[in-house]
Amino acid sequence: MRFLAAAPLLCMFAGIGLSTTGVIPPTIGFALFALSGLLGIVAALLVYFTRVRKGQLNFRILVVVAIMPFFVVLISAASGLSYPPINDITTDLENPPVFVQALESNPDRDMAYPEEFKAIVQEKYTDLAPLMVGETPERVFQRALELAEAQSGWTVTNEELSKLTIEGEAQSYFFGFIDDFVIRVSESEGGARVDMRSKSRDGKGDLGANAKRIQSFFDQLSAAQPDEEH
Repeated sequence: MRFLAAAPLLCMFAGIGLSTTGVIPPTIGFALFALSGLLGIVAALLVYFTRVRKGQLNFRILVVVAIMPFFVVLISAASGLSYPPINDITTDLENPPVFVQALESNPDRDMAYPEEFKAIVQEKYTDLAPLMVGETPERVFQRALELAEAQSGWTVTNEELSKLTIEGEAQSYFFGFIDDFVIRVSESEGGARVDMRSKSRDGKGDLGANAKRIQSFFDQLSAAQPDEEH
């Protein structure tokens, strides 16, 4: 009975731990995490009706242990309801930054920006916009490259000074999901314009991760401007 109650927790930690460390694919790890919630409900009910309801009140703690994964999964799912079910975000909907290296590495993937996402991004991510910087495009590109290389979990896979573009991969802390990103710097009146696109490889939704990644990077890049530019 104790193992039955602990099984959902073991399933949850196995899903997170094994996928985060790369032992199993992220999708399988996430599936185990989601399954732990269902197992938690089943285990809690079995312990309750076979032991607690029959007067063995000392088993109540096992009911609590068994049902914990269900609430963890429920809270995680609820937190994602406020985000639209899309997984490709860009600051330039008219001319989205183009993936080159990511397409070469994954030739079977469709890396074109989905037309149906554009209206959703405009409606749901109203604060997301290109970053305007009062420096030369070349200088901004160099700072963006240095900042990208310093990000935890990021790997820069391609940089092109001639096109002022940076491509890379970002790995999530939990489960180890991989997202592709591309940063593009262009000349703008009085300085430079920075656009960024971030796209998930797995799942239909991203729980807001791509938009958060872009906004966090822009905040850091803006804060790192030379003092004389402020």
